Amino acid sequence: MHGDDDGRAARRGAAAAPFEGLGAGVFEFLGELERNNDRAWFHAQSRRFERDVRTPVRALVRAVGERLPGEFPRFQAVLSGSGGSILRIARDARFAGARPYHDSLALRFAHDGEDPRFAPALTLRLTSRGAIVGAGYRPAGPRTLQRMREALDRDRSGWAEVRAAPALRVVYGDLEPPDLVRVPRGWPREHPFAGDLRRTAFRVSRDLPLEGAAGPLLLDVAFAWWSAAVPLLRFVCAALELSWETLPRARIVSAPLSSAGVDDDAPADDGAAPAPGRVAPSAPPGGDDAAAPAPPPESEPPTRPVGAADLAAPA
Repeated sequence: MHGDDDGRAARRGAAAAPFEGLGAGVFEFLGELERNNDRAWFHAQSRRFERDVRTPVRALVRAVGERLPGEFPRFQAVLSGSGGSILRIARDARFAGARPYHDSLALRFAHDGEDPRFAPALTLRLTSRGAIVGAGYRPAGPRTLQRMREALDRDRSGWAEVRAAPALRVVYGDLEPPDLVRVPRGWPREHPFAGDLRRTAFRVSRDLPLEGAAGPLLLDVAFAWWSAAVPLLRFVCAALELSWETLPRARIVSAPLSSAGVDDDAPADDGAAPAPGRVAPSAPPGGDDAAAPAPPPESEPPTRPVGAADLAAPA
């Protein structure tokens, strides 16, 4: 669990000021970072990053936290560096290469019953062109991936309802494409959900253009689109035995801000030491699946383009 036991004090008291939008500065900074992705430039722009990016993004996290209890009672907004909702913009030094920073800024509002890096989550990625709104789950490794596969095989009718959920289909089109070329070993190729067995993540996402991402409607659109993913999130939580019910606790968690943070691009390592209170998963027999770029699935419908009407939350 990630709350007061981690040394974080839950924020209580007066409500935060209404969210008025991120503004253009966030997206202008990210656009310039794409063209000047080096440490010298970034360090010279540190005050600008704090003013134009981090400050409005933290206001967004607070605003999300105020609205989470109504629809996502076990998902939380965490205002901290390590393990917080705002993922670090610096790449892992082991994989950074010539570009030490991400060209985007990712936010994750994770279920509070798991390690936030791998828990079911609501996501928002800011880029120079707008935002990517998403939701879903990326298993931590073979053991939890196997649990998801077994769940969709065991509850085929429930998974079929997720795949056919009207709101999910309208907003996202379908889940993100599978990662594996072949059905993993031990599963029949003729399985009715063979394509889903090829997944190593169970997520949906959709682009929101700049005019919607920069303004005050971002919050309403994000929650409307996250709500469309509720059937997927509920199924994942049930598969992982995570509660959907609320807890009598604040949804905005605060801790001292640091430059460190969760790196969403860091690979899962089942051999790493488990976090306090967690048991390190063990891989199922047969070893890991061999991943390779997957061809576009033939049965997945294209995501509907975003129009002006999408910038307001649907009724």
